[in-house]
Amino acid sequence: TLLKPRYSYTRLEQQTTATEVDNEGLMELFNKGDQCLFVYASWCGPCRKELPALVALQDRYESQGFQIVAVGVDTVAKKSEVFAKRSKVDYPVILDPRNHILGMFDVVSMPTSYLIDRDGTIRFKKVGFGDKTIGEIIPEIKKAF
Repeated sequence: TLLKPRYSYTRLEQQTTATEVDNEGLMELFNKGDQCLFVYASWCGPCRKELPALVALQDRYESQGFQIVAVGVDTVAKKSEVFAKRSKVDYPVILDPRNHILGMFDVVSMPTSYLIDRDGTIRFKKVGFGDKTIGEIIPEIKKAF
């Protein structure tokens, strides 16, 4: 599946302020290397575990060009923002209260993670989060390199 964003989104910068990310800005995030797009909501129990777990994954593979990008889909954007701040994420967070990205990726359950290569092709999709999720994502990241 190739990414073809058509909307504007709000991106948290260093967990303190929010700025607009247009289609070009969103694509710029994905053109930097292999990505893990993580779609979450503040009311999602498993998201409370996965959001911080992805910090370690980001730290482990960042030097190889890997980047986590989280998308908060709460209809009240502030809830996604506060949730990300409390989880102490250190990777980009996009706020999508109108759920454009949610629809674009056909997300039906939270959390959902996608491994996307530099060309915008989805290489791996994982719905839900459990004790083995990170272990399932790591081999897919290694394949991408």
